[in-house]
Amino acid sequence: RCIQLQELYSRAPTIPEENFEKLLNEFTPKDFRSNFKNIDSKPFAAASIGQIHRAELLDGTKVVIKIIKSDFEKSFRKDVKRMKRWVRMGLFFNPRLKKVGNPIGLLEHIEDYTLRELNLLNEIKGKERLQSLAEQYKGKFPMPKLKFPKIWKELSNEHVLVVEEIEAPTLES
Repeated sequence: RCIQLQELYSRAPTIPEENFEKLLNEFTPKDFRSNFKNIDSKPFAAASIGQIHRAELLDGTKVVIKIIKSDFEKSFRKDVKRMKRWVRMGLFFNPRLKKVGNPIGLLEHIEDYTLRELNLLNEIKGKERLQSLAEQYKGKFPMPKLKFPKIWKELSNEHVLVVEEIEAPTLES
């Protein structure tokens, strides 16, 4: 099953290189590229909402740049709106469905959760929270192999995240 999931993950569509360049220009400050020796415009990982590119900072540090695909949020919001309309129509024609649960509430929860996932600043907050908990409980639950990647906050925003590259086994290896 993990292999099947990995195949789905590794076959996610990527945006063309010229669109990646356009997204970088759109979502980063003008001097963003001046912080890097190089940025690989070909992604090494992709998912439905974004993709990840390898890069190297001026000091030689290997990092990855996670970037959110710009059209995803717009199309996602449109899809949720359409689904809510269909569900409301279904509830109108079959009111007994309201007794089963709250399908509109569920859609709103999915929408809220997904939109929070699209804001990469939340990933920074989550990493900081986990790091704090690991530090707090390291005496009770030692995890010497647990490592949190460094995040360059000054190079990151809600659409772009610059993170230390950590080499580790994947599901494929």
